[in-house]
Amino acid sequence: DWTRSVRDHAKKMAELSETGRTQIAFWTAYVEFMKDSRTICTRKPAPQNWMYHPLGRTGFSLCSIFSAWDSAANASGGEVRAEFVIDHPDASVFYERLLARRDEIETALGEPLVWYSQEGVNVRRIFYRRGVDIFDQEDWPSQFAWLREKLEKMYDLLAPIVKDLGER
Repeated sequence: DWTRSVRDHAKKMAELSETGRTQIAFWTAYVEFMKDSRTICTRKPAPQNWMYHPLGRTGFSLCSIFSAWDSAANASGGEVRAEFVIDHPDASVFYERLLARRDEIETALGEPLVWYSQEGVNVRRIFYRRGVDIFDQEDWPSQFAWLREKLEKMYDLLAPIVKDLGER
């Protein structure tokens, strides 16, 4: 069974694109780096550009993004993002409550954030972003440290706020 498992894993890795292999390598190293985080829990690495982290309430989470797409430039190039995600049936209501506290939240976090609400989509996002070269493995430790710093700041500020947001 073990031999078959190793062989199957090697076959799956060989079938992945360069980006998929890079994502697996990034997330594997990221999980190891985040082991000493005081608040951020990680998941099993997968060939995708995101990793969700629980925040303590259903429909609200933090998310690490490792993307070949640069959202600020609307082009390829790459970025990492530390996101607060509202994926709840009443996402727009909760988002508006947070938006009303935007100045307070951004002051507490020490910098402006991107507030993202797309028409017709129920998910809302608030995030930091940093342009990077995702294929530069020598820069990954600084990307990990940046993500951890931003996610922990968001956790410390937003976890208590989310608990007190109330219901719809």
